[in-house]
Amino acid sequence: MSEIHERNRPLRLAVNVALIVAYIVVAVWQLALMAAEDRRISTLDEQMPILEHDVAVKEQQFLTEQTLLEMTRKELTAQEAVEKSQELQEMRESLEGSREQLAAKQEERSDLQQRKRNHNLVLIVGIMVLAVLLLSLIHISEPTRPLYISYAVFCLK
Repeated sequence: MSEIHERNRPLRLAVNVALIVAYIVVAVWQLALMAAEDRRISTLDEQMPILEHDVAVKEQQFLTEQTLLEMTRKELTAQEAVEKSQELQEMRESLEGSREQLAAKQEERSDLQQRKRNHNLVLIVGIMVLAVLLLSLIHISEPTRPLYISYAVFCLK
């Protein structure tokens, strides 16, 4: 039995090295993706306050103009009322466009954060798989006193 174990040792070593190399490639790829997503999140974090301010200003302008139109509607001619209503409609459309843009940026940021969490998960699972494949448990301690933590000792296969 030990002959079979010794003959397979170079093969096991080659497989372990291949697994490590594959994991390193995947880890570097995941880290590169995470760095790109971090940069995009930072960009969005810079853009969103500007968009939020834009939405707030447009809402205030819209409400002001709407109130002004309602207060002065009786004093306006029909043509002036139509023009003011069209201006108000354009302001409403601009406001809705800004709201949609802000919502899209918020959704994109949320998606990027979720993808980043997924990349972290891939890295963690990869480390755990490598640990299981490459390490061999050689000793688990028994706690000698209540509430003490036991420990495990591993060695490379």
